[in-house]
Amino acid sequence: MNAISLPGINIQAPWAEAILTGRKTIETRRYPMPKQWEGQPLVIIETPGKKGGFSSRVAGLVMFGKSYRYESRLSFIREQKAHLLEPEDPVFGWSEGSNSKWGWPVVRIYPYTQTLPLGFRRGIRYSKAVPITKPPVRWLESLAALGSRTKPFRAPRWRHLRPGLSVGRPGRLAYPRA
Repeated sequence: MNAISLPGINIQAPWAEAILTGRKTIETRRYPMPKQWEGQPLVIIETPGKKGGFSSRVAGLVMFGKSYRYESRLSFIREQKAHLLEPEDPVFGWSEGSNSKWGWPVVRIYPYTQTLPLGFRRGIRYSKAVPITKPPVRWLESLAALGSRTKPFRAPRWRHLRPGLSVGRPGRLAYPRA
């Protein structure tokens, strides 16, 4: 089977694992999700952060829904069980002003591990083309179906985290019309 390339997003450990196990259902950033990545499969490039201990690696696929800005510290705290962050955390927590927080709802996940090829240069936040050397057949079927956003497709191994995305018969998935 040939390799495929997909855009990637850098997510530090332990947050990448928390997303892929379904414990973290909202990723937070200090900027909105770029429009071109909403509803698109992104490769999670798990980075070691300051703790180190491993090299960056592919940890799975994720799809995010439309991002939203947290209007207040209270709104950020209300979703703490979903984003798993302490408001007081100096790096990932709440901040006022122009560095406000944005929520990126996780709508689909697919755990998959792979080392990054030698010489692969990831971007600071995103990578344009992450080679997936042995894509699972189910991935390929699901990705092929993404060409038609309203056409149902079978992808039983995708894990759905937000209500309202699964439509039709059980085991049949479709994207909501924009």
